[in-house]
Amino acid sequence: MARVTGMEAVDRKIQKAEAKALRLKACYEDTLKELKALHDRRRELQMEKLMELIDKSGKTMDEVIRLIKL
Repeated sequence: MARVTGMEAVDRKIQKAEAKALRLKACYEDTLKELKALHDRRRELQMEKLMELIDKSGKTMDEVIRLIKL
């Protein structure tokens, strides 16, 4: 009967490991969502700064585009 008990112990360990893996996966996915949101916010701030600088420059959009393409 020791073999059955050993099998049960392994099955319990498998269940615990699967539950842990699911928790870690959920945490990983939440962290990825937060990271994406932070990247998006940084991009928004960069675009706002760029538009502010373009407005202050007194250049037209065509002039700015031409300068960027150089």
